[in-house]
Amino acid sequence: MKKTLLAYFVIGCVAASLVLAALFVEWYPLETLEYKLYDLRMSLQQEMVSAPVVIVKADHAALKQAGLWPRAYIGLLVRRLHDYQAKVIGIDMLLDEKEFNPGLDEIRELISKVESRRTQIGNDMKKRRNQIKNDEAAQILYSYKDESARMLYSLQQAAKRLDGDLILSSSIAEANNVVLPLLFTPEGQNNNYHSWTGDYVKRNSLPIFEGGAIPTRTVVVPLKDFAFVAQALGHITRIADKDGVIRSEPLLVSYAGRLFPSFALELVIKYLDRHITDIHANGYSLKINDITVPLYVNYRLLVNFAGQDTPPSYSLSQVISGQAPPEAFKNKIVLLGTSGAHLRTPAGIDMPDTIFIADIIGTILGRHYITRPPWALPLESAFIIFSATVLVFSISRLRSGTSAVIAFVLLCSWSSAAVYLFLAYGYWIKMSYELALISIVCCALLYTRLSPLGCTKENFPDAHIIESAELCLTVGAQTDIGLIRQKNEDSFCVAHDISLLAVADGVGGQANGEVASRMAVDAISEYLGNVEAGDKKTDTYINDYSSATNKLGESVRLANKAIYEASGNTPLRKMGTTIAAAMLQGNRLSVAHVGDSRIYLVRSQNIEQLTDDHNLHESGMKHVLTRALGTGPDVAVDLDELTLTAGDIAILCSDGLNTMVSDTDILSAVLAGSDPQVACRRLVALANKRGGRDNITVIVAYAHKK
Repeated sequence: MKKTLLAYFVIGCVAASLVLAALFVEWYPLETLEYKLYDLRMSLQQEMVSAPVVIVKADHAALKQAGLWPRAYIGLLVRRLHDYQAKVIGIDMLLDEKEFNPGLDEIRELISKVESRRTQIGNDMKKRRNQIKNDEAAQILYSYKDESARMLYSLQQAAKRLDGDLILSSSIAEANNVVLPLLFTPEGQNNNYHSWTGDYVKRNSLPIFEGGAIPTRTVVVPLKDFAFVAQALGHITRIADKDGVIRSEPLLVSYAGRLFPSFALELVIKYLDRHITDIHANGYSLKINDITVPLYVNYRLLVNFAGQDTPPSYSLSQVISGQAPPEAFKNKIVLLGTSGAHLRTPAGIDMPDTIFIADIIGTILGRHYITRPPWALPLESAFIIFSATVLVFSISRLRSGTSAVIAFVLLCSWSSAAVYLFLAYGYWIKMSYELALISIVCCALLYTRLSPLGCTKENFPDAHIIESAELCLTVGAQTDIGLIRQKNEDSFCVAHDISLLAVADGVGGQANGEVASRMAVDAISEYLGNVEAGDKKTDTYINDYSSATNKLGESVRLANKAIYEASGNTPLRKMGTTIAAAMLQGNRLSVAHVGDSRIYLVRSQNIEQLTDDHNLHESGMKHVLTRALGTGPDVAVDLDELTLTAGDIAILCSDGLNTMVSDTDILSAVLAGSDPQVACRRLVALANKRGGRDNITVIVAYAHKK
């Protein structure tokens, strides 16, 4: 059994090429698997870093007391944090609309009415000045005017006290350390926002650097009153990976020909007392003075979620009421956030946005980076080619067990190296593609090794080879006396020249059975070997079947006649036999059958009996035949024909096999390998193991492509 090294080499080259192509295009199924392996490695990290971040979040008590984050309440909080000497304050809320304040609207309506009334009084005084005759009347008009002025002043002061937007903008301006968020919409996503930015937004951007940032189409900006007095603006645009999990932060995004830093990056810049102009970036890294941040594609930072302590957190009501210790906020980055924004990350499916921002800050300031180094892709490609070469050599030259060990060692070596580099240095080396390569190559090469072999004597030295124009059959045949009988009355025939397979089981006792069975297979093969293709149709010709099937049926009828005439001789009196015959023409298999010998077809791992037993099976007397060759001058022959395909298995047997071995066990025996002679020996041995009460004859034929 020889296979050329060239065939294995081609398989290895094809597998390596496919995996390399998938690696370069980041094929979705393998990338999804890689993300899971990435998350697993992240969860194994032990080293922890702490970010200088404190979180203030809304709690039930604060919301019950003040409602959903009224602007005046946020302004009071900003002033309190400024008094506590917070280094930077990040408000993680989009303040893009004016506050809804019905009370303030009512006061403003009153102010408008009072102003209108004062104007009317002034006009009346001008008109009636000459009509006023005494000082008392003039005093009354002037008192009305003074009263409306006092009322107007009181209303204006009340409006200022109720104007949350004004209070918040004043607090932001006074603190002078507040960073507010922007929200960009990536290209291709639907949105209802208008594309607009003012100069006060553009001053928070940079010119385009080398490398491609994620392009965006629209932006949501804070109200001008807030954005103008804020120390910085940064985006909170979140980009998920293909599996819907957020693992990275785009530190810079592109909009209107400019680059806008992220909210977290702006917080870091202000914490370091730097300015946005101190940022320098290319496609591989971003520098802020002495800090160099490695970048993934599109200016993205791979966030380290596992290697960070959870930042301290206080409720809004604790800070407002003075219950939170002031020293907890001193020189810290304080994040104000709601409990509504939650993200799906490797650390969980419900991470608050403020914790996500804190992890970004910790990754940068703690220099706890995860990076995909420039040499990662060449290294992965080289190891894929190396692994394919080793696997091709081992599987083509060594035993399957040894090859499996080598494949396991390759996989373990690469996986161990990838895990070590990730945990020790933060290098992300992809593992899934090596796993895919080893799986593909091993399955393909082992399938090639274990798959059915070609129809050659070199591959099957003990088998018969029958060929047609479209198919070839590797055929095994064996007959055995069994464990009970004194003689073997079965006969079989495998005729290469006429593509004939036949099994006959003699009946009648004494010496007659083996004579009848031998006469049957000899008469059939002789007739088919001598009949010409152009011979005339006989009276028994059935138009529903092909010429080949009709000739096979005619040969069986002639065999019946020969046996019947011979049984007139006294020593051969009452002899008979069953017959199961099959003949291959092109890809068509013709079947003829009399008696209880059987023909099976195995296809797609299912077994089907093609013939019907001619015996008293329903009466419980299976040994009593209702039809056999030689018992009369004429016999009814059952005919059938079917199309064979590569992978089909034909089985012909005497009842000595099927009465001892179930159809399921017959199926298992022929599917256990591809050598037909081995299958025959296995079936005969199994019948004898189950009792061997009759002669056993079996022919097994595996169909192959020509």
